[in-house]
Amino acid sequence: MSYRKFMLWRTMVFIIVVILVGWSVASNNPLIPIPTVIAGIVIVQLLKRGMREVIVDERVFSVTDKAAMLVFRTFVILAAMAAATMLGLNQERYPELEQAGFTLAYSVCTLLLLYYIAYIYYNRKYGGKE
Repeated sequence: MSYRKFMLWRTMVFIIVVILVGWSVASNNPLIPIPTVIAGIVIVQLLKRGMREVIVDERVFSVTDKAAMLVFRTFVILAAMAAATMLGLNQERYPELEQAGFTLAYSVCTLLLLYYIAYIYYNRKYGGKE
Protein backbone atom coordinates (compact mmCIF):
# COMPACT_ATOMS: atom_id res chain seq x y z
CA MET A 1 0.00 0.00 0.00
CA SER A 2 1.30 3.43 -0.86
CA TYR A 3 1.61 6.25 1.64
CA ARG A 4 -1.16 8.23 -0.08
CA LYS A 5 -3.56 5.28 0.13
CA PHE A 6 -2.63 4.72 3.78
CA MET A 7 -3.37 8.36 4.61
CA LEU A 8 -6.74 8.12 2.85
CA TRP A 9 -7.73 5.00 4.78
CA ARG A 10 -6.46 6.46 8.04
CA THR A 11 -8.53 9.59 7.48
CA MET A 12 -11.62 7.52 6.71
CA VAL A 13 -11.15 5.45 9.89
CA PHE A 14 -10.70 8.67 11.88
CA ILE A 15 -13.91 10.17 10.44
CA ILE A 16 -15.90 7.00 11.19
CA VAL A 17 -14.58 6.90 14.78
CA VAL A 18 -15.43 10.58 15.30
CA ILE A 19 -18.94 10.08 13.91
CA LEU A 20 -19.61 7.02 16.08
CA VAL A 21 -18.24 8.65 19.24
CA GLY A 22 -20.21 11.83 18.56
CA TRP A 23 -23.37 9.85 17.95
CA SER A 24 -22.90 7.84 21.15
CA VAL A 25 -22.37 11.00 23.19
CA ALA A 26 -25.44 12.62 21.63
CA SER A 27 -27.55 9.53 22.29
CA ASN A 28 -26.14 9.19 25.83
CA ASN A 29 -24.78 5.69 25.18
CA PRO A 30 -21.51 5.22 27.12
CA LEU A 31 -20.79 1.73 25.76
CA ILE A 32 -19.80 2.72 22.22
CA PRO A 33 -16.83 5.17 22.49
CA ILE A 34 -14.17 2.95 24.10
CA PRO A 35 -14.57 -0.08 21.77
CA THR A 36 -14.87 2.26 18.79
CA VAL A 37 -11.62 4.06 19.59
CA ILE A 38 -9.83 0.76 20.29
CA ALA A 39 -11.09 -0.70 17.01
CA GLY A 40 -9.93 2.44 15.16
CA ILE A 41 -6.45 2.16 16.65
CA VAL A 42 -6.23 -1.54 15.77
CA ILE A 43 -7.39 -0.92 12.19
CA VAL A 44 -4.85 1.88 11.67
CA GLN A 45 -2.07 -0.33 13.07
CA LEU A 46 -3.08 -3.14 10.70
CA LEU A 47 -3.09 -0.69 7.81
CA LYS A 48 0.36 0.54 8.84
CA ARG A 49 1.70 -3.02 8.62
CA GLY A 50 0.75 -3.13 4.95
CA MET A 51 2.88 -0.09 4.13
CA ARG A 52 5.77 -0.54 1.75
CA GLU A 53 7.22 2.94 2.12
CA VAL A 54 9.20 4.19 5.09
CA ILE A 55 6.96 6.50 7.09
CA VAL A 56 9.26 7.36 9.97
CA ASP A 57 12.95 8.12 9.96
CA GLU A 58 15.38 9.65 12.47
CA ARG A 59 14.49 13.20 11.44
CA VAL A 60 10.82 12.60 12.25
CA PHE A 61 11.78 11.28 15.70
CA SER A 62 13.98 14.31 16.31
CA VAL A 63 11.27 16.78 15.26
CA THR A 64 8.69 14.92 17.36
CA ASP A 65 10.94 15.02 20.42
CA LYS A 66 11.56 18.75 20.04
CA ALA A 67 7.86 19.51 19.53
CA ALA A 68 6.83 17.37 22.50
CA MET A 69 9.37 19.04 24.78
CA LEU A 70 8.22 22.50 23.70
CA VAL A 71 4.57 21.63 24.35
CA PHE A 72 5.47 20.03 27.69
CA ARG A 73 7.44 23.04 28.91
CA THR A 74 4.81 25.50 27.70
CA PHE A 75 1.95 23.58 29.31
CA VAL A 76 3.73 23.13 32.64
CA ILE A 77 4.60 26.82 32.88
CA LEU A 78 1.14 28.04 31.85
CA ALA A 79 -0.66 25.52 34.06
CA ALA A 80 1.50 26.42 37.07
CA MET A 81 0.80 30.11 36.49
CA ALA A 82 -2.93 29.43 36.15
CA ALA A 83 -2.92 27.36 39.35
CA ALA A 84 -1.10 30.08 41.26
CA THR A 85 -3.51 32.69 39.91
CA MET A 86 -6.55 30.61 40.89
CA LEU A 87 -5.20 30.01 44.38
CA GLY A 88 -4.33 33.69 44.72
CA LEU A 89 -7.78 34.80 43.63
CA ASN A 90 -9.30 32.34 46.06
CA GLN A 91 -8.09 34.31 49.07
CA GLU A 92 -9.80 37.48 47.92
CA ARG A 93 -13.04 37.16 46.03
CA TYR A 94 -13.36 33.79 44.29
CA PRO A 95 -13.42 30.90 46.77
CA GLU A 96 -14.84 28.53 44.12
CA LEU A 97 -11.50 28.59 42.29
CA GLU A 98 -9.66 26.90 45.15
CA GLN A 99 -10.50 23.34 44.09
CA ALA A 100 -9.63 24.02 40.44
CA GLY A 101 -6.35 25.66 41.48
CA PHE A 102 -5.31 22.74 43.67
CA THR A 103 -6.31 20.22 40.99
CA LEU A 104 -4.24 22.04 38.39
CA ALA A 105 -1.30 22.39 40.79
CA TYR A 106 -1.36 18.68 41.68
CA SER A 107 -1.62 17.82 37.97
CA VAL A 108 1.49 19.87 37.21
CA CYS A 109 3.36 18.20 40.08
CA THR A 110 2.33 14.74 38.87
CA LEU A 111 3.37 15.56 35.31
CA LEU A 112 6.78 16.78 36.47
CA LEU A 113 7.24 13.68 38.63
CA LEU A 114 6.38 11.37 35.72
CA TYR A 115 8.78 13.30 33.49
CA TYR A 116 11.57 12.91 36.04
CA ILE A 117 10.97 9.17 36.39
CA ALA A 118 10.95 8.72 32.60
CA TYR A 119 14.12 10.82 32.32
CA ILE A 120 15.94 8.65 34.87
CA TYR A 121 14.75 5.46 33.13
CA TYR A 122 15.85 6.53 29.64
CA ASN A 123 19.07 8.08 30.90
CA ARG A 124 20.06 4.75 32.46
CA LYS A 125 18.80 2.74 29.49
CA TYR A 126 20.87 4.67 26.97
CA GLY A 127 24.08 4.80 28.97
CA GLY A 128 23.86 8.00 31.00
CA LYS A 129 25.44 8.26 34.42
CA GLU A 130 23.13 9.18 37.25
